[in-house]
Amino acid sequence: MHRYVVSDAVKERVLRRQGKPASHDTIDAGRTALVVVDMQNHFVAEGFPAEVPLSREIVPVINRLAKAMRAAGGQVVWIQTTSKGALEHWGNHHKYMLTPERVAKRLASLDEAAEGFKLYPALEPLLSDPRVKKIKYSAFIAGSSDIDTNSRAAASTPC
Repeated sequence: MHRYVVSDAVKERVLRRQGKPASHDTIDAGRTALVVVDMQNHFVAEGFPAEVPLSREIVPVINRLAKAMRAAGGQVVWIQTTSKGALEHWGNHHKYMLTPERVAKRLASLDEAAEGFKLYPALEPLLSDPRVKKIKYSAFIAGSSDIDTNSRAAASTPC
């Protein structure tokens, strides 16, 4: 896993701006979600088209965080890239950024019936965890997913 260190310059800038190192003193777990993005075979599993070998190293951390989040009353949301609607809603990416061969391989691997679409087997999702499908590179941009609707509904539901 990549080691990430916040530089002293960044720490000092944050302290000057907000007067403390973290913006929130506490987090209300009941209104919080751990959002796990693209940890599906297409991106994680060995031999799949967009495999990122280092992604497998974070699986134990994700499982540990998910368990802790649920225990604290929070939610774990699994976001998966799908090819369903990708050409209609993200056509320029497929037309200009990928070769026809890569487009075909990507669309086939991310088909919802394909192994590439499934979450990586070592992950520990629960049946009660929400799943969100996204079409574009981010679930948070308009037209890519229904995460906003799902998040608002979950936030308004009492725990």
